[in-house]
Amino acid sequence: MPPTATGWYWKAVGRLRGPDPDEDINEAEAALYESKRFPRVTAHQLRHTAASLMIADGAHIKTIQKQLGHKSATVTLDHYGHLYPDDLDDIAARMGVRFRRGCGKPCGENAGTTR
Repeated sequence: MPPTATGWYWKAVGRLRGPDPDEDINEAEAALYESKRFPRVTAHQLRHTAASLMIADGAHIKTIQKQLGHKSATVTLDHYGHLYPDDLDDIAARMGVRFRRGCGKPCGENAGTTR
């Protein structure tokens, strides 16, 4: 790991791996926190940030679920569902177009998917 990365790395996960061997970086890091130029961030906060960035970038909910280690996508949606846009008007318009032209399969069958 490059020396410049160890400050934030040890702050995020160092407690899980043991003491930081580089005291100079610890001192510089402490000075940044004291000066309030750098916010203190917990591993849990980093986890929420990662999840919200994945959602913003359009990652599939099952991918996010697996990345976070949730038992089901329902758990992930319960925690982060509020971050998804409310696109009911858009989906209603698209479904209207589909119904007008027909979906090509009998009612009750999966349509528009290969699975």
